[in-house]
This record gives sequence, C-alpha cells and structure tokens, in this order.
Amino acid sequence: MDKLLRLLLLCLAVVATVGCNDDLPKATEIARMRVLGAQLQVVGDEMRTTPRPGERVHLTMPTVFPKLDGNVDDVQSLLLRCTAPTQFTGGLPICQEFLDAALGDDAADVATALDTAERFTCAVPLVFDSMGVTLACLTGEPDVELSIPEDFEADNALYLGVVCEDGAPFIDPTEPTLFGCDGDADAESILVNGQIQILREDAPANHNPPIEALSLEFDSDIKGYMRGEWLPPDEETELTDTQCERNADEERLRDVVGGRHEIMVRWDPDAREELEDGTFERVEITIFATDGEMERRFTLFDEFDEPVARLDADGDPILDDDDEPIDPVFEQPIDWDPPRWVPEDEWTDAERESFEEKEIRPPFQNRLVRFFITVRDGRGGFAMTTRAICVR
Repeated sequence: MDKLLRLLLLCLAVVATVGCNDDLPKATEIARMRVLGAQLQVVGDEMRTTPRPGERVHLTMPTVFPKLDGNVDDVQSLLLRCTAPTQFTGGLPICQEFLDAALGDDAADVATALDTAERFTCAVPLVFDSMGVTLACLTGEPDVELSIPEDFEADNALYLGVVCEDGAPFIDPTEPTLFGCDGDADAESILVNGQIQILREDAPANHNPPIEALSLEFDSDIKGYMRGEWLPPDEETELTDTQCERNADEERLRDVVGGRHEIMVRWDPDAREELEDGTFERVEITIFATDGEMERRFTLFDEFDEPVARLDADGDPILDDDDEPIDPVFEQPIDWDPPRWVPEDEWTDAERESFEEKEIRPPFQNRLVRFFITVRDGRGGFAMTTRAICVR
C-alpha cells in the first residue's frame, strides 16, 4: 500500500497546476444528484469543526436526489486527506506533499516514474494512512473518519476527490481533472475539495452552526392555501408523491398552487460565534428545492445586519410563553417560484415546445416538493435540515 501512495504522490505532482474545484451548479433547483456541502465533526466533540493534531475528524457530505426513490446505494467516492498548500497556488486545491514531490531534488526521478504511472481505481472500500496522506475509497453517501497526524505542523489540512453516482472512482494522471468515474457517462461525477482548520492552543475553536437557530416561515398570502405546515425533517421519509394530496387534505402538509411565494428566512443572532477581532462570523443560508428556483442562491447575515423585532400581522410584538416580546432576529425574505400546473389541452405552443426540447415532464398536479436548507459559517462550519410541501 505504501507503493500505491507513493505512486499517487508522483502522479498528482505532475498535474498539480490543474486543481479540482467544487463542481456544484449555481442553481438552487435539485435536478440531478447533488452534494450540498461537507460537515466536519471532531470525534468526541461533534459540534467542533477544528481538530487538534492527533485527533480524528468525521467528514460527511450530504448527497441528495430530485426524486424520493433516489438513493446512495450505487454512489462511490474517492477522497484524499493531505496538507493544504503553504505556498501560493492561485486558489487551486493542491496537496503540499505533491508540490514537495514536484519541486524537490528528485524532480528527474518524478518525471521518469510518471512515464510508467497508471490509473488507480477504487476496487473495494478502504481507508489507509501512509506518508502523511489518507486515501479513502467509500461506498454510499461520503462518510469517513480522517486522522490528523500528531506531528501535523500546517495550519490547515486539505481533502479532495470525486463522488460518483455510478461506477468506481479513479485517479488518472492523464485526465485533465485528475479524478473521474468509471461508469455511465450521463451519471454525475462531482469533484469536491475543502480545508480543515487545525486547532492550536492560542486560537479559538470553531463549531458547526446550531440548526435550531434557523426558522423558515412560508407566506402564502399571494396565492395558495393556508392549511398545514412545513413537514418536519424527521417525518419527511414517510412521504411519497402519491400521498401528497392526502397529506395536504389532512392538514398534515401545507399545499400551495404554483407561482411566486415568499419564504422568510430567520436566524438567531445569539447563535453566531465571536471572532478574535471582536466581530461576528457571517452566516450563509441556501435553500435548495426539488422543483422551482429560488430568486438567489445565498442569504447572508453578517456583522452589518441589525436584528429586527418580531411583529404580528397587526404590527404588535409577538410574545413568548411568559408574555414577553420575542427576541429580535435577523430576517430576509426570498421568493420561490415553482411552475404552475396547466392541463395539456391548455398548453401554449411555447410551453409545448419547451417541454419537448428540454425532454422534461411538465409540471403536474399534487407534486411533492422537498427543500434542503444548508447553513455555513465560512470557517468550516456546516449544518443542514429539510422541509417538504405540496404544490397543486
């Protein structure tokens, strides 16, 4: 296995200038398999994202699909954990070990070895540490514990690799993107990378954002029905598309008609962590949906935002159980625009042509829409929750 890691170091050194960037599309609609982020949890202190040398960090990557029957059974991934670059790389995610191999005294030996370097493909699940690098071949949703060596001296570790919807992941020095998937060409191959900040004695720890600080209010005053609520995440797995209308009729699940709707995004300002300079971290919230686009991808709350008082429809303060005004919160509205259902005999020529050209199913009645809401703090912290709704 040491020979394998040495081969990987040699192969990656020659393509260090290529790099691998996050392959997520910019849109908020879940049309294909998506990896929505990466959550870091120090083993034994799960809210902390910053491991110390000698600790292990649990890395998971939430992987979602547009349909309820989508699953991760066939998903495979290949990940490397190494040292983040300590020199300028133009923002490219390159292991420092690879740069050292490429720029060291043995450069001629590196070039010679690359003449015979071959593709490495993940054949079986494994996690292996050697030469300061961790190699992980995984099945299912990416989920792995990565070790930080006790003698790790850099400020940040780096992880990078590929998540394959179909087929085995591989590393190939002849590929422009370095990583790839041996599977259906139409399946998703998602390149991933990120840094892991190492905790030192003189620095404060970073933690994942508490998801309970997030609240979402669906405003259907424009169009739709007021029955039901957003479906909590622990109940979402019970739903199927065919149950959508029944659940809405039983007022278990809110239902709306297609068209523009407003979602009010709120965040508790007390949940932010204070930084070393006395300012507070910025919170970045994204709502993904399996149908319809959000008006923007990011909702940001930073030190320049002012909390606002919670008021009811009459403009009076909302009170808690002790009849005291609820604490002010950050809030921003965002529009969501799911397509409206139109009977086929009422399609316009433009709508019919659009459906046929894009080879998509037109909006249908009583469809379940799921939402995946992510929260990031820009320093490695990540959290996610889900909701669901019916569109009639």
